[in-house]
Amino acid sequence: MPRPARDPKKDLLPDEYYSSVAYAGQKIFERFALDIAKRLRSVTGSENLCVAGGCGLNIDANLSFLQDAGFKHLFVQPASSDSGIPLGAALYGHHVILGQPRDWEMKSASLGRPYMESEIKSALAKFENKIVARKSDRVCEETAGFLADGKIIGWFHGGSEYGPRALGNRSILSDARSPEAKDILNARVKHRELWRPFAASVLEERIGELFDPVIKSPFMLLTSSVRKDKQSIIPSLVHKDGTCRTQSVTPQSNKKYYELIKAYDAETGVPAILNTSFNLAGEPIVESPHDALDTFTRTNMDYLILEDYIVTKR
Repeated sequence: MPRPARDPKKDLLPDEYYSSVAYAGQKIFERFALDIAKRLRSVTGSENLCVAGGCGLNIDANLSFLQDAGFKHLFVQPASSDSGIPLGAALYGHHVILGQPRDWEMKSASLGRPYMESEIKSALAKFENKIVARKSDRVCEETAGFLADGKIIGWFHGGSEYGPRALGNRSILSDARSPEAKDILNARVKHRELWRPFAASVLEERIGELFDPVIKSPFMLLTSSVRKDKQSIIPSLVHKDGTCRTQSVTPQSNKKYYELIKAYDAETGVPAILNTSFNLAGEPIVESPHDALDTFTRTNMDYLILEDYIVTKR
């Protein structure tokens, strides 16, 4: 018998009824999405598929377009949903109104503005009674050491990401090897539902060592199965069904983040780290240095890496 919409304060998850409804909804959506994709493949004969709109954030459906619909190449706009309209308006103005060639390719979602050194110093000064900060010329190597020691890191670098996924510019990072990392991160920082998985940021050239199928996923919009012989190595990244949402990282897409993962790999032999968005439950992802420091001082994160500054609490 149908029940009313779930009251998050009373109907706590996991709950057999509401979990079953969510599962059924997902499977029905996947079936219809795949039917549409197969029809498109048949009508157009194209091996390339571009997806936009909020449905583009459904990672399981996206994977089916490649595995079951016959497409070989997939592009999903990382700011799918109405939040992508400003980008479309800018491109329309560039191509249609100004008549410029259609040669722009979205290789990075880090379209926010970087913050100047003076702005970072100003934000640090406002929190000086709560924090201690020092500048490092080996920030990636030092941060990799913190991660290997099981520390929780707030990572702030460059311009913020466009869309709902944190892709290494406004991220909270943790050690992929720790079985307790997900629970500790939820208890100390994120405070979100225990069943929600975290994502992996992985060196693109090393995807095949950990995941199958080997699919490039620069915007964290696809899922892969964690290889059975690797699940015990990266337990914090393995969902209940053996899958993981992945982000493939290259020097071209995010050089500094790539160097961090590379340094972590040198420390641990694992080319992937646990990545989640830099925010508390119910709050937006941090944008400015001030936002990062405010969130950091209100949580139990161990370190904040603010560009090249390593920040701890007093």
